[in-house]
Amino acid sequence: GDWGTQFGMLIQELNENFPDFLENTPNIADLQTFYQNAKKRFDADEDFKKKAHENVVKLQSGDEACLSGWKMLCELSRKEFQKIYDRLDITLKEQGESFYNPMLLPMVQELKEKGIVVEDQGAQCIFVGKKKAPPLMVQKSDGGFGYAATDLAALRYRVNELKCDRIVYVTDVGQEFHFKQVFEGGTKCAFYDAKVTKLDHMMFGMVLQENVSVDEEGKEVKKAEKIKTREGKSVKLAELLDEAKDRALKSFEERAKAKAEGAETEVRSEDLELAAEILGISSIKYYDLKQNRTQNYIFSFDQMLDPKGNTGVYLIYAYARICSILRKAEFNEETANLDEYVFTSSNK
Repeated sequence: GDWGTQFGMLIQELNENFPDFLENTPNIADLQTFYQNAKKRFDADEDFKKKAHENVVKLQSGDEACLSGWKMLCELSRKEFQKIYDRLDITLKEQGESFYNPMLLPMVQELKEKGIVVEDQGAQCIFVGKKKAPPLMVQKSDGGFGYAATDLAALRYRVNELKCDRIVYVTDVGQEFHFKQVFEGGTKCAFYDAKVTKLDHMMFGMVLQENVSVDEEGKEVKKAEKIKTREGKSVKLAELLDEAKDRALKSFEERAKAKAEGAETEVRSEDLELAAEILGISSIKYYDLKQNRTQNYIFSFDQMLDPKGNTGVYLIYAYARICSILRKAEFNEETANLDEYVFTSSNK
C-alpha cells in the first residue's frame, strides 16, 4: 500500500498546495484529510486526475521530485502508524509495493521475450483462465504498472529469495478473482511449482457501517455500506481504541464509586488507566476475531464493548474471577500436583 495511484494523487496535491515542499517540509497534521481532499479532486477534476496518473508513471520511473514527495509522505504515515503499533504491541517488517518496483520492468521484458506477455489494446497482458475472462494486466498502456505486476514479482521473490514453501495472502473477499489469476499467472510464468510451494488466499469479510436515511414517506431506512476511508466515512483505529478505553474507564470508575458506597470491588485507582487500556483493546480484538472470517459484519461500538454476553469484556471478567478463586485456594502453578485437584459440581 505504499505505492501506486493514491500517491500520484497525494504528490499532485503537494505540488499545488506546497510547491516548495522540497525546500520547506509542509506541516500536514492530518494526512487522512489531506488524502480525502486529493481524492475529491481526483474524482471531479480531469486535469488533476491526468496529472496524478502522470505522477504514478514518474514515480515508478524514478523521478527525483516525485520520489522526494513520496518519501516525505511515507515518513509522515510511519510516525502515525508507529503510535498504533506501540499501543497494540505490534512489530513488523515493512516491505510494501515499492520494494518490488525495480523488478517489474525486467520481469515484463523477460516474459515478453518468452511470449507469455502479449500486447492487448496497448497494455501488456497475460491471458489465464477462461477465454472470456479479462487478462492479467502487468503493464498499462501508459507504461505504468499495477497490482498484477507487483504481485507476480512478489511471488517470484518470495519463492526464489525467501525460499517460502507456503504463502498466505490475507485480503478482503473482493480480491478473490485477482489472486486466482495471480496464482494461475505464476504457474504460467513458471515462478513457482504447486507441488513445492502452496499458495493460499485467506479472504476476510468487510467491516460495514449502518447508515440511516429517511425515505419519501418519512420512514427511517437502514442500510449497511462499506466504510470508505477516501470519503471520510471511516472510524480511525486510534479513535476506536480511545473510545474502548474511555468506556472501560467509565465502568471502572462506577465500580470504584460503588465500592465507596459499600459494594465490594478489587479495582485499585492507580490501576484504572492500564486496566481500561487492556480491557478496551482486548474487547476490540475479540469482537473482530469471533466473526465468521469470510462474512461482512456491521461495525458497532455498543456490541464491541458490551460487558455482557459473548464478548471480550465478559471473558476477561470471568478470567479475573477464576484467578481470584485460585488465589484464595493458594494454588501455585509451579509446585502444584494437578492430580490432587478434583473439580466437581458439588461443594466438596
